[in-house]
Amino acid sequence: MTRRPPEILDAVHRWARKAEHDLITAQHTFSLDDDVCPFDTICFHAHQCIAKYLKALLTFEGTRFYRSHDLTELAPLLSDPSSEALPAADCAELNSYAVEVRYPDERPEPTRDEAAIALGVAQETRDAIRRFLPERVLV
Repeated sequence: MTRRPPEILDAVHRWARKAEHDLITAQHTFSLDDDVCPFDTICFHAHQCIAKYLKALLTFEGTRFYRSHDLTELAPLLSDPSSEALPAADCAELNSYAVEVRYPDERPEPTRDEAAIALGVAQETRDAIRRFLPERVLV
């Protein structure tokens, strides 16, 4: 593995830390009772976790990226073999949780099943991306 400058490793660590915060928030929120559980919040944080882990890996790979929440723009920037960390179908499905889910009437409220799927994709993506990152930058 090519050595990376300390400032790059620090940036990767910060992206991973923020991604972990989003995952923890989504997981904790999912544990609430259905009558008070904000499934839209789970979906939002699942999306954010994925976006931040993608940015961590892109930073580690030395790939420049624009400020974007669009997973369909970020994922294709990954190099091989890390590009398999997030399938294109998942990117498109989860993109609606970046913005639309935060506003009333933009889309129907996500269900428990949708939140479970989003959380599962976030956890799988996290695990896949972490395999490409050095242990010392992970939280």
